[in-house]
Amino acid sequence: MRTFTFRISFVLLFLGGVITSMAQSSFSGGTGTQADPYLISSTDDLIKLSADVNGGLPYSGCFLVHPTNA
Repeated sequence: MRTFTFRISFVLLFLGGVITSMAQSSFSGGTGTQADPYLISSTDDLIKLSADVNGGLPYSGCFLVHPTNA
């Protein structure tokens, strides 16, 4: 039973990371690091960010910038 629980937990953590990475990778640019922040340069980017956050995707530790403020 413990092995099964461990496997389920691992799969859920892995899928969560993959889904988060896929969701966050479709901004106008950037990787979300301090050196290369996500670029929020369009209305679509802002709507996507809002939908992601409201949907529970974590953005803690990510860096975002509007290009006119870069």
